Formats: sequence, structure tokens, C-alpha cells
Amino acid sequence: MLTSRRLLLLLVAALLVIGGAWWLSIYRQSPREPSAENKVLPEVSEHLDKVNEVRLVTAGDVTVVTLRKLDDKRWGVMERGGYSADRQKLSRLLMSLGDLETIEEKTASPANYARLGVEDVKNEKATGVRIDLAGLEKPVSLIVGTVAGTRGSYVRPAASPTSLLAQPQLSVEREPSNWLDRRVLDIPLDRVQEMRVKAAKSSYTATREQPDSADFTVSPLPKGRELSSPSAANTVAGALGNLTFDDVSSLAATTLPVGEHSQTVYRLFDGTIVTVNGTKVDNDHWLTLAVAFDVTQHQRFAATTAPPAKDEPADATQTAPASPTPAAKPRTAAEVKQEADATAQRLDGWLFKIPAYKYETVFQPLDDMLKTP
Repeated sequence: MLTSRRLLLLLVAALLVIGGAWWLSIYRQSPREPSAENKVLPEVSEHLDKVNEVRLVTAGDVTVVTLRKLDDKRWGVMERGGYSADRQKLSRLLMSLGDLETIEEKTASPANYARLGVEDVKNEKATGVRIDLAGLEKPVSLIVGTVAGTRGSYVRPAASPTSLLAQPQLSVEREPSNWLDRRVLDIPLDRVQEMRVKAAKSSYTATREQPDSADFTVSPLPKGRELSSPSAANTVAGALGNLTFDDVSSLAATTLPVGEHSQTVYRLFDGTIVTVNGTKVDNDHWLTLAVAFDVTQHQRFAATTAPPAKDEPADATQTAPASPTPAAKPRTAAEVKQEADATAQRLDGWLFKIPAYKYETVFQPLDDMLKTP
């Protein structure tokens, strides 16, 4: 017969066992600390800065994306003529590969690879993608299969028979255009002084005197017509703000499409000139851009915006009134020219495909800005 004391001891022991089992289950489910022992690609994590090329290879051993280091600051997408790659996106992929660690070993049987998407991509029916890294002491290849839950992916080093469940989760874009740095220009409306638009059905000029002028004067207007609002031309002026593209092609390797042609020349207060030529072919809209610098325009604007000379107080003992917070110092001609030259070098020789609505904004017809007669 159990005494009360013995019963209490058994109860305490049972609680300790239950508590230990609970703690052990929590410990087993918690993510392991990263270490060199469970890194999938330790050579990548240790020498990430030495990688100079990334190739993505899919079914049939077809290379779909080649990202190559062109210089210390720039990577190019070689399927798009070497146009600049999205460095942030590429860095995330490389860092994820360097951080990749094994959660659990999976099948080593080739017959079961397809279930995880880690079969050899030489197979025409392979569903995974092989990532080849060059520039390291030895080339590295990793086959990335299907995702697993919210944290991991199934992977297999190409030289190993063992597949793995690993983290972090890898998402690999297989379309070259998705690796491009899609930024073209980002010129705010307050920098624009004038637009000269030669659209398919109309030509006009929109201009203003100062950056703080709210609206543009548009001319010539058809007889008896007027603008729909004083700010009707502001949409065109702001069209170069956050301008991005869908795809790009090298002009050296592409014949410029023949179709409806338009041009808009933007003159900025600081002397920068951006000439945008557009071609519309069926449902596709293409741009080429040229950037230059007009030092005379810069000097003219600088002269009109120079701060007035400060007058000395008549009485030396009189305290001068407090001055307002000074405005940002205007950029010098050399600084503006340097920016224009760098932008010209980046955009020259490329043909950009943009969405239809952006195209129509850059080359907005005059009729769209007028009141209905």
C-alpha cells in the first residue's frame, strides 16, 4: 500500500519526466546554430567575395541565366548583352548560399530524386535548377529542388549522391529579365524646366521660369482651345521620376523596330538635357535615351538663384535678424556634368521596353491636355 509520502515522490518524479520530455521536444525543434560543420557549401561562405560568375542551368542542361562580374562595382546579365544586374538580388542569393545549412539528410537514391526536384538537370524532365559558381578555388554546383515548408528547400550538391533538407529557403529566378537592374532614371518634377514634345500627331513645348513655379506654360495651343487645367503638363514633367523598364536589349545586337516614332527633350534647370526617343510597334513600346550637359544653361540658372549679398548693419551694436535655415548648396557645373556623363554612359547603346502607360506619359499628346471643345 502506498504511503502519502511515497505517492508524492512518484508524482514529483512523473512531473520531472514530463517536463524533461517537453523541454527536449522544444530543443529538438529549435533551429540549430550555424556552424562550419553543417554548412552545405562552406567554401562559399568563407570566400564569397571571390565568386565572379553565377550560372543557372535547367532541364536539358540549358543555361538560362549567366550573371558575370564585369568590374568592382558592376555585374552584368549576359543574356541581355551584359546590362547591369540587380546587385541586391544577386547579393541575397549568394549570401543565402553561403548561409545554407543542413537540417536533415534525405534520399541518396537517384530513383527518388525527382520527388524532391533534385535530379540531374541533364535530364530533359528535370524540375530543379543547378547553380554553378565560378571564381572559387574549385567550381561549386548545387541543385536546388522544391521548397519545404516556410523555412527550407531540398537541395543536392551536384557532386554528392545525398540530397538534403536545408535552410534558408532558396528562390531562384529563371528568367534573365528578372535579374536586371530595372531603374532607368529618377528625375523629380522640380528639376524640369522645359519639355519639347514631338508626338505622332502633335508637337508642343511646355516651360516654366523657376523650380517653384507650380505649372508649365504650353504652346502653341490650337485656336480656341485651352488647357484642361493649369497643371495639365505636370504629368509629362514628372514622367522621368522612378522610370523603370520591363526588358532591355543591346542596340548593337538589335535592329531598331520600325513603327510610330516620338521624341521628348527634357531640359533641366541645372543644365542636364535628356532626349527620349520612342518607337511604338504593335503592343510593344521602346525607348532610347541620350543625356548631355549644357554649361550655359547651368550658369544662367545659377546666376538667377545666387543668394543676395548680405548688407552690414548700419549700427555695429545692432543685432542682425536671425536668418532662416539655409537651403541646400547648389551643385557646381562639374558635379552636374559628372552625373550627366555617368548616366549617359550607363544608358547609351540600350533599347528599353517599357509599359504602355509610361510610354503614353512621356509622349502625351496635346489633345489629352486640352478641354473638350
